[in-house]
Amino acid sequence: MKIISVSEMRRLEQESTVPLEQLMQTAGENACREILRFAESTLLPRHRQRYVVVAGKGNNGGDALVVAKRLKRQGLCVEVFSTCPLSAYSGTAASQAADFPGNIPYTVVAEGIPNEAFGSGTVVVDGLLGIGAKGNARGVVAELIRQINASALPVCSLDTPSGLDCDDGTGDPVINATLTVTMAFPKTGLFCGKGPETAGLVRLVPIGLQEDVTVSSEKGMEVFTEADAGKLLTRRPLESHKNSFGHALCIAGSAQYPGAPFLAAEAALRGGAGLVTLAVPRAGVMRMGPAALILSPIGNAEHGKYSTADWPQLAPLVERSNALLYGPGTGSHVETAFIAKILEVPKPLVIDADGIRAVAGEALLLERLAARQAPTLLTPHPGEMAALLKGLNVIETLSREEQAQTAARLCHAFVLLKGHNSVAASPLGEITINTSGGPALATAGTGDVLAGLMVAFLAQQMAPYDAMRLAAFVHGHAADIACIAPRSMIADDLLSLIPHALADLSPWG
Repeated sequence: MKIISVSEMRRLEQESTVPLEQLMQTAGENACREILRFAESTLLPRHRQRYVVVAGKGNNGGDALVVAKRLKRQGLCVEVFSTCPLSAYSGTAASQAADFPGNIPYTVVAEGIPNEAFGSGTVVVDGLLGIGAKGNARGVVAELIRQINASALPVCSLDTPSGLDCDDGTGDPVINATLTVTMAFPKTGLFCGKGPETAGLVRLVPIGLQEDVTVSSEKGMEVFTEADAGKLLTRRPLESHKNSFGHALCIAGSAQYPGAPFLAAEAALRGGAGLVTLAVPRAGVMRMGPAALILSPIGNAEHGKYSTADWPQLAPLVERSNALLYGPGTGSHVETAFIAKILEVPKPLVIDADGIRAVAGEALLLERLAARQAPTLLTPHPGEMAALLKGLNVIETLSREEQAQTAARLCHAFVLLKGHNSVAASPLGEITINTSGGPALATAGTGDVLAGLMVAFLAQQMAPYDAMRLAAFVHGHAADIACIAPRSMIADDLLSLIPHALADLSPWG
């Protein structure tokens, strides 16, 4: 879905054949559903006992009033603090204020909210400032933003974190949201400047615009959302068998890193590949994976890393596969000739981790990579991207989006630059920002899980760009819906969360 400017969003609203009051009602109702879904899936009951809705005087405040009403109808404890009395709302928001129920506590604040309102078990709903706000927040609004941030409570912002300029991502102070439910289309400011840090988890909800609306995007960037994932996770044919869903081959591991290959291979199974074979140097087999995994130790008992001598054993496995993954845990100093053999395979290939560093360090391998005719998917984290760009002789300072686009163009590959709001780029210059995932994924091994998902989707004959973007979203979504303390999550946890993420995104999983 396209990322749009504030002026573009305003144009869509003004040109809509749907009354603005109805758009606000739909937006608030859908935002409330998303807030409740987030709270119920990620917060233990003791952390979601009551909701404090903080509303401004504009249309964002009107959205907040809709949310408050819906929360009350759900039988939840809700209280509203607003910067203006109900009688002061005007325009579209006036219709929501006119029928605001008397059984919801409503307090006008001139300075700050009583500290007792921010007791434990509270979820804050931020509806202070909307996407039209420009310049730094001032007066009581600025004080409320600081107070909410200091509360250390979960905060769900409506459309944008209050105080953020939705065109350029500037502003001070800005709400530090846990969740931002943005309306209709993602706004530019959520993905630049302070946006990525302050918006938290970004979720998109429809507001009831007519289906034939057309949007323009100056930057041409898109975001990948739940709706995009759902479209790709279609129903599997009833008359299917294991070969219907492809054979993924993971060439991974070493004596130094025996865990990474098993994380990747099990993720490939969980991602739906019909068969998964894990080839690993024999000395690197220090554990066993799921019984469904086909394990193929390579070499002898002293064999701790791959070499060209292994190719006769690997060749039959490569021949039987539909897509390959190379790199997780393979370590450094693998022979250039061996990696060249991998690049010569005329099948879809994911290169991850040590595989990226190995290719980046050899001009010959970079040439072979760019010459490949079959799709190649590269999954660098920032350090690996720096090595890759250095190998490509790209030395100028680039944004994350520019780094991904440059690497994709020069390597003739699909590139996913990992991190918060991972950036996917195609060789044609397309760019997509991922909207799932967060700090729970900042732990060793999660990249191996992501690479395994990617090769699984490739094995199922998904288009390479779609396979890359879907894998990134499912990977992040698995962490997002886990009721696990983010600081405690480990990569092994993700494996059991993948089926839940897939089921949450589509009825067909």
